[in-house]
Amino acid sequence: IHSMKSTGCAVVEIETSDGAVGQGFVFTLNGDRIRSFEQMIRGFAPLVEGRGVHETSAISTSIWDAINPTGHAGVTIAALSAIDMACWDA
Repeated sequence: IHSMKSTGCAVVEIETSDGAVGQGFVFTLNGDRIRSFEQMIRGFAPLVEGRGVHETSAISTSIWDAINPTGHAGVTIAALSAIDMACWDA
């Protein structure tokens, strides 16, 4: 079905003020596409920085509202999921 030449993975690492670290990730077939995911994740950083990892609902809502113009599927949701996963892992 797909021609897979490589894979790509972006890791989201969140560190709390007390030193706990959580990680989330997103991957794609054909690694050249991972840059899109990385840029989307970086674009969401201001919506996450300075907030507590236990504010997962508020963080997700902020990101959900921010991606409304671009749509709630594909790269945007994958990036949101990686951040959410990192928060829950911390």
